[in-house]
Amino acid sequence: MSTTNPLMMREAINAMTEEPYKGKNQDTLQNAMTNNGWTNPRFITFHQAIQNGCHVMKGSRGTQISKFGKDDDDKTYVRTYTVFNVAQLGGKIPIDWLEGDLELYKAMSAEDLLTWPEEDLIKMANLARGHGDDTTARLIDNHIAQRDRYQDQAEKKLRRNTIDSYIDEEWVKAEKVCHRLVNDLGEAEGVHPRDLWRWTMNRARKYATEELLRYWTEHPRLTKKALMGDMVTRERQVKDSFLLI
Repeated sequence: MSTTNPLMMREAINAMTEEPYKGKNQDTLQNAMTNNGWTNPRFITFHQAIQNGCHVMKGSRGTQISKFGKDDDDKTYVRTYTVFNVAQLGGKIPIDWLEGDLELYKAMSAEDLLTWPEEDLIKMANLARGHGDDTTARLIDNHIAQRDRYQDQAEKKLRRNTIDSYIDEEWVKAEKVCHRLVNDLGEAEGVHPRDLWRWTMNRARKYATEELLRYWTEHPRLTKKALMGDMVTRERQVKDSFLLI
């Protein structure tokens, strides 16, 4: 008595269009699913993955398929495409592509999942339960419960990156104008020029050269409040920041 491979029960489809592949392409992709143990029938090209905010994971080997057509002269042509299964993707994978797959869900970072509205996460949890995947459902429920914490972590990371980028840019600008940024005391104590923008103004004055202090009167440092605000706030506060920071 023969058994039917469950993977063969589902047609391979394009992840974006949800159109099934035809003929030999279907056979080729079904074989790829069987050989790799993929339960998700969705496939996509490299460029389609990028367009949807995903990336092909390093080391993934694509599957080649062919498309036949006719040009303006009614001549038949064949084009070869390389496609990847959704199981080979990482990044911000669209929720509808995952089908409650635990491994694919775990491959997504908490920051990627913040791009999903909460209703989409609930939808995926219900989808997982519909597939009998209670482990994934619990994992998603836990993520929803901790969503505020993940959001706060992402915002703090953005703030740190904003400040770091500003500091790196500003001290390099000053270095091109001033001969020295750190005074003798600062050099003796191993102060890095970057510290003069990272510290409070009172502390920075102690180690800044007179040349840098004059530079700051014309190019004042932004306050942390200004850095964290919008561009209007930054412009409004920049003139006062020399005294406030």
